[in-house]
Amino acid sequence: TIMVTHDPEEAMAMADRILVLVDGVPVQLDTPQALWRSPAHPFIAESIADMQSIRGQVSDKCIVTAFGSLPLARVTNAADLTPGQMVTLGVRNHCAASDSATSSESNTCVVVDLRFDDGKWVALARSGDQQLRVVFHDKPYLQTGDPIALNFMDVEAVAYN
Repeated sequence: TIMVTHDPEEAMAMADRILVLVDGVPVQLDTPQALWRSPAHPFIAESIADMQSIRGQVSDKCIVTAFGSLPLARVTNAADLTPGQMVTLGVRNHCAASDSATSSESNTCVVVDLRFDDGKWVALARSGDQQLRVVFHDKPYLQTGDPIALNFMDVEAVAYN
């Protein structure tokens, strides 16, 4: 049976395999679990896999982003990357832990929004022209305008290119 839908939740709940089209072009054919764990395209990461896209540059042991460095060991598809390469990453927002920015870290970002949503606190952090949602289970000691530094040591990330 073939079913066509524009609802990602419906597709994930009903299908054994899903073909994702972006602008009419097939970008990934996989199981729901594989789409969730290893999205091959930013659209899949953002709409199905609950990820956010950020840009970074590959170095020898990490990917340097505007928000901090992600160890290559935590990045799916990292074996295909070369130092100096610019890459787009999918990052799960519930994995990026935050620390108040008391150090002179160069990757400090600023809280531009903080709100309670669906049983958790969500801070929107900005660094340059990029934004990242950071989830807290308890109310953080942050306010709009506060600088924060993000820790990506336990993050789940996927490199798209």
